[in-house]
Amino acid sequence: AGLDSRGFLFGPVLAQRLGVGFVMIRKKGKLPGRTESVSYTLEYGQAELEVQSDAVEPGQKVILIDDLLATG
Repeated sequence: AGLDSRGFLFGPVLAQRLGVGFVMIRKKGKLPGRTESVSYTLEYGQAELEVQSDAVEPGQKVILIDDLLATG
């Protein structure tokens, strides 16, 4: 799974090399269909991320790819 939006650069490449699917985690309102969301606090306010409800099965393992360049 890759976080909006820089996770989209590395996530699909890694998924392809591992032979698995890729899931996008996006800002609220950007994904089609039913979604699950989580809100979180930032130092300057709040934000919310969503994933499609049927993208990951309960108990399924997920590798989460974030902004590697900014966070190290």
